[in-house]
Amino acid sequence: MGNGTMLFPDIPNQLRESYELIKTIITDFRNLKRKLSNRERKNLLSTLKSGLNVINMICIKIIAESEASKNANRKMNISFEEREKIVEEILLLAEDGINNLVTTDAMNDLLKDYPPLAKKIYLKMYGEGEDYLPIDIYESEGEFLGWIYRVNMYIEDILNTLNGIVRTF
Repeated sequence: MGNGTMLFPDIPNQLRESYELIKTIITDFRNLKRKLSNRERKNLLSTLKSGLNVINMICIKIIAESEASKNANRKMNISFEEREKIVEEILLLAEDGINNLVTTDAMNDLLKDYPPLAKKIYLKMYGEGEDYLPIDIYESEGEFLGWIYRVNMYIEDILNTLNGIVRTF
């Protein structure tokens, strides 16, 4: 990593693209003042699922690299700058994208019909509000990896519940 190469060069762009898509969808659903059709409800849940899947796949990719490094008895060596960029982009997508989508009237109305999903989403949302700064996450490789594992665990739990609901439409 000392030569300036990144271990995961594609991750920040994938997160940013997903964020931009969700931002557009939020605008569409914020302007709706009527009850959603089943098709629109499915679209809203699919958008949520898509954003969560992007974060989850990135976590899985990082976890796989970490496990492979551990099995080879070597350090992963992801730079401070790369950890910082990944954390910032995940937080942007999670907090400014997915959390804003979840707080739209349309999503709140939909979540009333699915309390187990609402509980998991809100636990994840409010869990992000713990007393830490992003630098606390990416300051060390160990903190970064621990955070990635926790994010992966939360998201997989939400996705399992969400997948069951999306299939009902």
